[in-house]
Amino acid sequence: MLIVIYLLYVKLSETIHINRLLGGRHLFLLNKAEKSPEKDPLKGEGKADEEQLEEFRREQEQKQFEETAIALKTAIAANPDLAGLEENLLIDKTPDGLRIQLVDQHGTSMFPSGNSNMMAHTEKLLALVADAIGDIDQKIAIKGHTDATPYSTANGYSNWELSAERANASRRALISAGFKPDRVASVEGLAATEPYDKENPTSEVNRRISIILLQDETTFLPKKVDDGKAINIDTISSEPQ
Repeated sequence: MLIVIYLLYVKLSETIHINRLLGGRHLFLLNKAEKSPEKDPLKGEGKADEEQLEEFRREQEQKQFEETAIALKTAIAANPDLAGLEENLLIDKTPDGLRIQLVDQHGTSMFPSGNSNMMAHTEKLLALVADAIGDIDQKIAIKGHTDATPYSTANGYSNWELSAERANASRRALISAGFKPDRVASVEGLAATEPYDKENPTSEVNRRISIILLQDETTFLPKKVDDGKAINIDTISSEPQ
């Protein structure tokens, strides 16, 4: 009997050393062997200052950007139907998030003039984009842009309607390629109000579709226009490091 009582005492001593009443509260002191393992604050476990979290977020975001750029570059290079279209795909980093743009350049257009029915190569490029960003959590904003060349029909159809319809056509193409519809946060037509080449508002490169992976869904459409920080996908290797 004494042995049983002793063993029970030892067992209790290994788990809870003291359970005493202190000022109306129970104070529990656990054995050091049962101390919780250290938690990683960058995974939301434990404490970390804001600077650490922000630095970690920036590093992960940059890694995600570069991986997306590599995936798109590799996919275009591997598709004979898209040969020569690398320069029609621009990727840059903006305050809103990663921005992928399909632009008219070197005489190659994404849409016929004055039309929202996209070219076959545009649809294929959008399919690659859908695949590259399909596993990323962020929602997207889709924006259609035109150059500043005046365009209007007898019924008042203008660059505003054209850019909006092209943006929506791009949304449909992404969804058709497997992109989840509920990840589309907005679709906009901006006509020529946000030129890519501000010095040459009628330049063909201003005719484009922008797809932005949003960093923060609560502030994804600021009024300020930002040129972004370009990521040159030609300098990023697709070979494993």
